[in-house]
Amino acid sequence: MIFAYLLVCFFLSGFSALLYETAWSREFAFVFGTSELAVVAVLAAYMGGLALGAAVASRWAHRVRRPVLAYGVIELGIALWALAVPWLIRGLRTLYLGWLGGLDVLPETLGLSTHAFHLFGAFLVLVPCTALMGATLPLLARHAVTKNEQVGPRIGLLYAINTFGAIAGTLTAAFVLLPAVGLRNTVYIGAIINGLVFLAAAGLARQAPNEGGPVAVRSTGLPWILPLILVSGAVSFGYEVLWFRLLGHVVGGSTAAFSTMLASFLAGIALGSAVASRWARTHAAARNGFVVAQLATATLAWLGFHGAAWLPELARGLGASLNNLGAGAVVSMGALLPLTLCVGATFPFAVRLLAKDAEDASASSARVYAWNTVGSIIGAVGTGYWLLPWLGLEGTLVAGAATNLALAAIAALWETPRRVPLANLAGAAFLVLLLAAPPRPEALIRSSPMGGGVADGDFHYFAVGRSATVALVDQGVSWRLSTNGLPESIITPPGYPNGALAARWLSLLPTLARPDIEDMLIIGLGGGVTVGAVPQQVRSVDVIELEPEVAAANRSVPERSDGHPLEDPRVSLRLTDARGALILADKTFDAIVSQPSHPWTSGASHLYTKDFFELVRARLSDDGMFVQWIGGSFVDPNQLRSLVASLVAVFGHVEVYMPAGGAVVLMASPAPFDITEVAPQVIAANPDDYSREGLDRIEDLLPARVLDIEGSRAAAEGAQLTTDDWNLLATASTLVYGGGRQRLRPLLQPLDPLPAIATDYDLVALTRRLFGQTPVRLKRLAATLPPGPAALVRGWFALEAGRPAEAMREFEAATQFDATLAEARDALAFVRRDPTVEGLSPQLRDLISAKRQERESWEAVRDLDTSLALWKPGDVWYPEAAELRVRWRIEIGDADDHAEALRLLDRRLQRRYESRSLLMRARLGYELGRQRLGWYSLDALADKLGGRPNARLATPALRLARLLGPPPDPGIVEALRAANRPR
Repeated sequence: MIFAYLLVCFFLSGFSALLYETAWSREFAFVFGTSELAVVAVLAAYMGGLALGAAVASRWAHRVRRPVLAYGVIELGIALWALAVPWLIRGLRTLYLGWLGGLDVLPETLGLSTHAFHLFGAFLVLVPCTALMGATLPLLARHAVTKNEQVGPRIGLLYAINTFGAIAGTLTAAFVLLPAVGLRNTVYIGAIINGLVFLAAAGLARQAPNEGGPVAVRSTGLPWILPLILVSGAVSFGYEVLWFRLLGHVVGGSTAAFSTMLASFLAGIALGSAVASRWARTHAAARNGFVVAQLATATLAWLGFHGAAWLPELARGLGASLNNLGAGAVVSMGALLPLTLCVGATFPFAVRLLAKDAEDASASSARVYAWNTVGSIIGAVGTGYWLLPWLGLEGTLVAGAATNLALAAIAALWETPRRVPLANLAGAAFLVLLLAAPPRPEALIRSSPMGGGVADGDFHYFAVGRSATVALVDQGVSWRLSTNGLPESIITPPGYPNGALAARWLSLLPTLARPDIEDMLIIGLGGGVTVGAVPQQVRSVDVIELEPEVAAANRSVPERSDGHPLEDPRVSLRLTDARGALILADKTFDAIVSQPSHPWTSGASHLYTKDFFELVRARLSDDGMFVQWIGGSFVDPNQLRSLVASLVAVFGHVEVYMPAGGAVVLMASPAPFDITEVAPQVIAANPDDYSREGLDRIEDLLPARVLDIEGSRAAAEGAQLTTDDWNLLATASTLVYGGGRQRLRPLLQPLDPLPAIATDYDLVALTRRLFGQTPVRLKRLAATLPPGPAALVRGWFALEAGRPAEAMREFEAATQFDATLAEARDALAFVRRDPTVEGLSPQLRDLISAKRQERESWEAVRDLDTSLALWKPGDVWYPEAAELRVRWRIEIGDADDHAEALRLLDRRLQRRYESRSLLMRARLGYELGRQRLGWYSLDALADKLGGRPNARLATPALRLARLLGPPPDPGIVEALRAANRPR
């Protein structure tokens, strides 16, 4: 009965240990950052403490007369030290800054002294506590094992129960405690659990018999099983790192997803240990079991890697996604369980092989645990830091399986009687492994936790880095960059319109608010789109990127529309962690742009908190600008309010923008700013930098601003802050994937800054911009205006929507309400195609005349080209004039005219990204013999049509597709065919 109660206690011990591990890994990220070596330092300290505790316990556990009470006291010690860890980390930060901080510039990489401090600091803080954790199993084994035949079964059961507790702990921390109570309170709950275990153990100790005097330890020297279990542990955790990298393409990289994968891995180990403990009763049975376990591990690893190609299909069938981690857990369990069952079986077999009898069980279990844990450290660190980058995914798998087979052969032949058939089987399997090495699981690599795949096409660049798997896929029309299956950016060749508008706005917005910005820091390289858009007025640009392979992928692109940003002499690339670099450097910047990965990914979540914003504030000049990106599909109104509130609490002055593309861009400063006053002068002084992004006038910018400074303060009122301790975005954003602007509308609509200022600006220009971005917002704007301007806006809405009769009625109403509305008179003349209306400018008369001639004589339109060219980007009638100039060149022009038409069309597309222009662009691609250009345009057209019936555009698009030759992606033609039906 006492043993049963102790099993419950040991379950709770494992539960609290994983609560601590989850919390501590995040707390150390706040000091060290998330560079691979910082993560390695924390992992090594945590697991090294476990190994050290077990090793020490192997030498003194046999001396303990009351092991149950000693176990309870150790649990109390764990609780007390765990409560002290946050304070110790704060002291460590002070020591860290005093020794290594104060740099004049950002470190290009973290140096040897920095990594040494990471390792030293993590060991100093964590080892005392984790060493106590490592000592618990030997103490309980000292009490639990009283008979020789109990050595394998009871120790295996203890190990399994503790592991099941760890599974419950990691899942509870990720899905319940961190979202509900935050990081520190999670630690407090763990300490309470340890305290309760102490009280329970103290009570049980009164009922437990005294174990008597010291027991002689006969397990001395270096028995052969210990090096084998060390290597076995290394291989097992190498598989863990490998499979976590692979499964990230299915379940994502969030804390919750990581906990799901870890729980799946631990579940197999626990079950394998529990099952194997029933057969680990004798030395001979344990030896056979260990050999078979190694053979099965190699075989199942090989088969599982071959089967990885089917995991995306299985995941889609189950509905696994960022929103459905339950289905992801099923996929993870299915992939990992067979392998980890065999991994877990090795522990009770190894203990039984080492222990001579029951009295040797405690020391033997401690030694096996210590050696296995040291091997786990070596495997996890070595695989992530060396093997995966050197050997790749399939090479790492082959190395692991070959090592398992070698362990099986050694175990089979080491002692007599030798198990020659099993050794021969291992040799045969090794030959099969060499002859049938598994291919790279491309279907899995191409899959994404956000749904769909990375892209069809050949890998232009592929590398397994220390922190991410990086793929650059040549789609035939552009290149698509992804990390761990998450799409990062589209990189386009020269002569292509810039597709990632939001990414380019990140570096433009701060200069529109502060024209004197000279030094800029960009956090996150991605596809280099933000770096490529930095205005020329900025003199120096520091770029921080965590994964070197992302930079290598960028450099591998032969030619791109924005040049090669990393070759810009202003740019300095820093391959390091952003938070760690900013902690160490005292350099200040005029602007800091933060575009890390999504806030729910474990490597970026600490870059979205109030604590990080305070660090950024300390590195900004007094009137500096901070710009924060976040994917619009990953925040609901409450989470956006929390992010805005966190920025308002630090900077005081915040505005929110939603450019085309769905992203949310937040701009903050410690000093007041008014972009509406400054931006027109900035655009006029630097037209090339902003016009190429479609920003020719202030009316191009205002529709993207959804919250001004006052609106942001109102949105932030009463919102819970996102902090290091309680990171709401990291723990909840995966639950709201999808929806974008529509989901945020209830928050943004009442605080829309546009209605109050719309009549101070060109209503037609605002209307045309809003129609292309948020038509619903345009309708709301019309409802707030006086009758004349409201009718003008409604008329332009109808004209943009292709309803000229309705537009004419509205323009007539506008002139009746307000005879001074020249915009309504001009629009009415344009709809009627009447150039004789009194008061029209000569330019507009010529435009209307050319519009009348477009179906009759392209030569007549060509004759008016000089007048049409007077309309410049930003002018109200520029899109119509530019379209006429493009069309006559397509219809009756020569090769030079076609090249000029492409230039004009691309300029127009920056302002009006519409289907008709994309179709013209595809035709120009054919006329100019540029197949990639043609297919890129047809791909964009198909995407814009979205499968909706539109035979008027789809039919000529399909004719062009046949002329362009074989498609780079058959899906383009399929999508056009789906749209080729009557409305």
